[in-house]
Amino acid sequence: SFLYVEFYETVGAQHLKQLLKDNDKKRLNKYFDMLNDIYCNGDNDARAVISTCILAGALREEKELFDTALGYMKDMPYLVTAARHSIALKKI
Repeated sequence: SFLYVEFYETVGAQHLKQLLKDNDKKRLNKYFDMLNDIYCNGDNDARAVISTCILAGALREEKELFDTALGYMKDMPYLVTAARHSIALKKI
């Protein structure tokens, strides 16, 4: 596995999961704004890391956290779609 993939799965995803558990609204807004900006303006590699490493890593098998995350992504349709698709793929 590439080092950056491992980093985002172990650090980025876990950080998002903890922010969601703490329901730290200010930091969650910033985190999701950052993810959305990188997802929308980044290349395919950046999109893949955000969707499969960070979002799916933090939210798969975490229905309550996923529902909370959707509230923060309500104005970020590309991020919502990426999260839904990545989580579905991680279940296979």
